[in-house]
Amino acid sequence: MSQYPENAPRRKLTPEQRQRILKMRRMRRLKKRLMIAVPALVLVIVVLVVVLTSTGKNKDASAAPPLALNVEDTQSATDTGAADAIPTEGETPEDATEGELLPEGDAEGGDGTTDVAEAPTQSAALPASSGSFEYGAAYIAATQGEITGAPITPDYSSVDPSKLDRWPKVTEGYIPLLYKANTTENVICVTVDDCFQGDNLRSIVQCALDNDAKLTIFPIGDNLNKENVASAIKWAWENGMEIENHTYNHAGMYHYDDERMTNEMWYQSVKLSQVLGVNYKQHFFRPKGGDERNDQRVHAYANQLGMSGIAIWTQSGSTDSMESLFANLEPGRIYLFHTTNNDLKKLLEFIPGAVQRGYRLVTLNEMFGLPENETSDLSTIGEKPELQSFQVVPALLRKTSYIRAAAIVQERLIELGWLEGDADGVFGESSFMATGFFQMAAGIQPTGKADVDTQKVLFSDAASTGSAEKIAELKKQLGK
Repeated sequence: MSQYPENAPRRKLTPEQRQRILKMRRMRRLKKRLMIAVPALVLVIVVLVVVLTSTGKNKDASAAPPLALNVEDTQSATDTGAADAIPTEGETPEDATEGELLPEGDAEGGDGTTDVAEAPTQSAALPASSGSFEYGAAYIAATQGEITGAPITPDYSSVDPSKLDRWPKVTEGYIPLLYKANTTENVICVTVDDCFQGDNLRSIVQCALDNDAKLTIFPIGDNLNKENVASAIKWAWENGMEIENHTYNHAGMYHYDDERMTNEMWYQSVKLSQVLGVNYKQHFFRPKGGDERNDQRVHAYANQLGMSGIAIWTQSGSTDSMESLFANLEPGRIYLFHTTNNDLKKLLEFIPGAVQRGYRLVTLNEMFGLPENETSDLSTIGEKPELQSFQVVPALLRKTSYIRAAAIVQERLIELGWLEGDADGVFGESSFMATGFFQMAAGIQPTGKADVDTQKVLFSDAASTGSAEKIAELKKQLGK
């Protein structure tokens, strides 16, 4: 309601008075806005100061990061597709979720092993400028034939001698990749990954207990911050289940430098130990989606932590039908499941069904003749061990190689002008094309595969530089 009586006579204002009134109104509006904006600006400045101070502190590599790392895979396809453009990197893998692992041999080696060069034989030291081991520098040195550290030697001293023949042949420079066990005994291993759903995990473990079966569980470390998951994991372990390492954030570590890679493996182990209340030594590591099964850096750190193998799987129960699972029951096979509602339903049928068909469900430890995971007092965990030097073996890189070595090669291709985008560790179409163009310029048979001979030239001082114009000319030579 107006403060003035209806039809009250209004006093006429002079132009000067109107200007003063309008000016006063503008000032009042400005004051109101400042009353809102100034505190908000102060708050922003305070937050920035806190963040920048925290960032400065975190630059100290010796400081342990918090358990909640929350690192994310953020790579995305950025290929421009222009006819004369430098190929752009940034393709992610078909980033298959677990259960969509490429068949054995489709990504790297035809027999499930990694394509690698023979170990370097020339004795030479790494540049000592950094004062510590850095995988990228060691990898480049290895392409030039230099020895970069001690060879990786798998340790079978804890294995039951009667089960040594269950282990697969190992590629030099790696620890065992376990797709299945070589056995005729009617034993299989059911593994359960991720563990987002704590209640479902309890139901799965209870089904195993009801059928005198054992499981091997690979929880994501961050999921152990959920109370229902943590309590289910501890209960499962107390009832004889085996708990192994599946990264802290379910991250593709080929994107990451040495520090973040080691964080992913170490802090999952630390968090699990905290949940169990003991220092729990793990025997197996499983990378996200199985992608990095052929990444030597991952093998080296797993070996350094005392792990016995990289655990993959024979068949995915998450994607295959029950008919296929039962039709393919064979001794020594490893089956992959998760804690989703769909997988819970399948496991409630598969576990008793396999037992009824004469199979015994065992842990990975029992399958491969290892003792149960050792424990000690929680106070004995200590600080995170940094990646130690090891004898790097250059890898053959081809399409769908998801390994850190690919990022190092990509960095060099970008530096020389043959590739654009980010060095993400995914040797995709753009990396393949860039490598092919470099090979043409260097007088090497253009296969697009970054073999050891190509990498030796690529990392040399005589490496050819590229540009959009050079690539366009090379395309003309190819008739494209």
